[in-house]
Parts: sequence; structure tokens; C-alpha cells
Amino acid sequence: MPSGIGLFERALALDPQSVEAQSRLAQLLVARVMDQMTDSAAADTERAVVLVGQALAASPRSFLPHFAKAQLLRAQGRYPDAIPEYGTALALNRNWATGYGHLGWCKLRNV
Repeated sequence: MPSGIGLFERALALDPQSVEAQSRLAQLLVARVMDQMTDSAAADTERAVVLVGQALAASPRSFLPHFAKAQLLRAQGRYPDAIPEYGTALALNRNWATGYGHLGWCKLRNV
């Protein structure tokens, strides 16, 4: 069975400009880093930085790239930078319950 990462890699092979695939792949790479389930945290983080940059450049008013960037910043331990990025994602999609949970966790870590 293919992994989520593999599926989003395939999606990007079909449509390299897909903001959703870029954002979700970045989120999965970052999650793998935060969960310490990667062989190369640096490579996954670097790839996520590129994907988030591409997604934000293509669709700065989409909540998904902002959420992915917030997750990336959180994984880097940059909580003060992640908090407003979660805020932007939530301003763009007030119903993103997952975002509220991660924002709260990040605020707790920033105390």
C-alpha cells in the first residue's frame, strides 16, 4: 500500500503546480520529522521549505500553504513565528479545527 507521501509525490508528478499536493506533502514531511520517523530530518525539512514556498507563491490566499508553513516553523522550534502563520490559516478558513488544535499546542510551547 502506498504511503501518503508517495501518493502526494504521484499527484505532483501528474500536476507539479498543485497547491494542495505541495501543501499536504510538506505537512506529511514535517510530521515525519516531528514524529522522528525519518531517516533524514534535514532533507525532509529542506523539501518542505521548497514545497511551502512554491505553494504560497502560487496561492497566497489559500489556508493550506499557511498551515503547512506554520507546521514547518513549529517543527523548527520557531513557535513565535508559527503562531501568526496559524492565525493566517485560520483567518482564511475559520472552520479548520485542526488548525485551532495546533495553534493551541504551539501557544502552550511558546509560554
